[in-house]
Amino acid sequence: MPETPNPTDFGALSILGGSVHVGTSNAAAPASATAALGNGWQEVGRYNADGFTVARSRTTNQIKDQWGETALEVVTESGLTFKIKFLETSKLTRELHGFTDVASDGSQVVVPGAPAKRLPFCFTAVMADADGKIFIKRHYVPVGQVTETEEIPYKNGEAVQYGITVRAYPAESIKDQATGLTGSAKIMVAPKTT
Repeated sequence: MPETPNPTDFGALSILGGSVHVGTSNAAAPASATAALGNGWQEVGRYNADGFTVARSRTTNQIKDQWGETALEVVTESGLTFKIKFLETSKLTRELHGFTDVASDGSQVVVPGAPAKRLPFCFTAVMADADGKIFIKRHYVPVGQVTETEEIPYKNGEAVQYGITVRAYPAESIKDQATGLTGSAKIMVAPKTT
């Protein structure tokens, strides 16, 4: 009798492309990896060939016992960030990179110390397995904020790029099923059906 495949294992996957969306503060959470995003979501636009990166950081404190052995290691700081460089110069990319709104005439006041808005983000990757079957992997961040920006190159023969880092903050709307802990992002993966 053939073995039933595990629905949570997808094997080796390669990246084919993807998209990044930013939502309004009241945008509905995506229902699944493949479900269309509803009202309140806007695609940011093309990004460079490096794609986006997801980084988890953890700092720990090792508690030593009387013999100097590590008896306990406690997580003191942790975080989740997404890095990406957008290629399109649009109102949205300028606002994400500049932390301030772009006026109807296209002008933008630069306020270096302004905090960025906290908004939901969706980072979606289109992937293929070794047999060419297409999968969608979506990282849903209910509360994200651009916390770092990269310098914008204005160089002959090169594309203008808007590099940003989005920090994902803990959101009460997503909880780990096993522990009940509050999460910063929810990852959804599914085969593409259409």
